[in-house]
Amino acid sequence: MDGINQIDISPGKSLIISSGNDGCACVFDVKSKRCIKKLTFRDKECMDSRGKEDSTNFMIKGCCFTPDGSGVYILASKTRYKSFVIKFNIKPMNNSFDFIPSMVTEVHN
Repeated sequence: MDGINQIDISPGKSLIISSGNDGCACVFDVKSKRCIKKLTFRDKECMDSRGKEDSTNFMIKGCCFTPDGSGVYILASKTRYKSFVIKFNIKPMNNSFDFIPSMVTEVHN
């Protein structure tokens, strides 16, 4: 089992997000006690040691909800490569939520 790096609870206390070394941030619905979405990140410019495109997900090192609960931020990192902050807007939909990437910012190289 991979370790968990960080958790956060939405301002309305209806969602929990956790980031881990398994390459995803999991969003849980508190009421149903189940994972409703796995958020991941890949960088198409990332190359493996042989110079080929590395299609594996970055590790998700951190996560948090926006103060108003309308989005989440995740910190995605690849050892000795790059790190990015990605913002996903949360769009409520009939008894569920959609997470739409709205910003990608490289934060370390």
